[in-house]
Amino acid sequence: MVHFKQVAIIGAGLIGGSLGMILRRKRLADQVVGIGRRVENLKLAVELGAIDRYVVDPKEGVDRKSTRLNSSHVSESRMPSSA
Repeated sequence: MVHFKQVAIIGAGLIGGSLGMILRRKRLADQVVGIGRRVENLKLAVELGAIDRYVVDPKEGVDRKSTRLNSSHVSESRMPSSA
């Protein structure tokens, strides 16, 4: 089984938070770091157990030696029209 020392997730919303929960539940990483702009959302992600800690500056959360997984939020206005 693969094991990571640290995983940095950019965007701890629905997708990134779900990924963090899986990583933590399956103990695939020693530490899961959430990176984002909205501190209130990052605090909630910690409370929900999706991430271990958070930062708002990506340079603080990403170590060149660590493995990084990225998750991006796509707003509805940027989604292709189904019409």
